[in-house]
Amino acid sequence: GCTGNGQYAAMQFIYPQQNAVITLPKQLNGKTGDVIFELAHNNPKATVYWHLDEEFIGTTEDFHQISFIPETGKHTLVAVDNEGNKVSVGFVIKTGYPVN
Repeated sequence: GCTGNGQYAAMQFIYPQQNAVITLPKQLNGKTGDVIFELAHNNPKATVYWHLDEEFIGTTEDFHQISFIPETGKHTLVAVDNEGNKVSVGFVIKTGYPVN
């Protein structure tokens, strides 16, 4: 991901994409499953701090994936690395199975 000034962004979201509508998965046992959020970082030794709607939810190193079950509605996920680089993505969570 280019930043627009000829430099490459330190990180970018793989999932979800901006303004994605995510339907929470249902497990075979009927419980709601986690959503796996993922980003790519150009520094393999970076630590990434994840925040959902301005609340800290965890850190990742090496593989930048984090899973949790967000509440239904609109959200903003922000990732900040140990060098101060920041990316954010907005998405919506829906419950149940998608209608065909």
